Amino acid sequence: IGLLLKMAYLHPDGIPKDLFSREEWAHVGALKRHSLVRDSASGGVSIHALTQDVVRELPGLEKSEGDALRGVLRALEARMDGFDSDLPATYGVGRAYAPHVK
Repeated sequence: IGLLLKMAYLHPDGIPKDLFSREEWAHVGALKRHSLVRDSASGGVSIHALTQDVVRELPGLEKSEGDALRGVLRALEARMDGFDSDLPATYGVGRAYAPHVK
């Protein structure tokens, strides 16, 4: 549930693979089989916003929720560190990750 919980706090479309560890991403196949996520055109996955709402409301996940949020924020911070609005060469980084920083 950790991977799904992390995805619940990101923009629902185009969630990049590299925000997660290999071990976490290995579970994406199971999420796809259960129709919880689907492939996106960007090479990552997308999750329905209603699924995100339901996952965030699951009872008893307070500690896991904090861990998931910290993990997602660390990953986003590391990726967005390569973005500089004054350098057009880094705009791809901004386009890929900025939607997930909300």
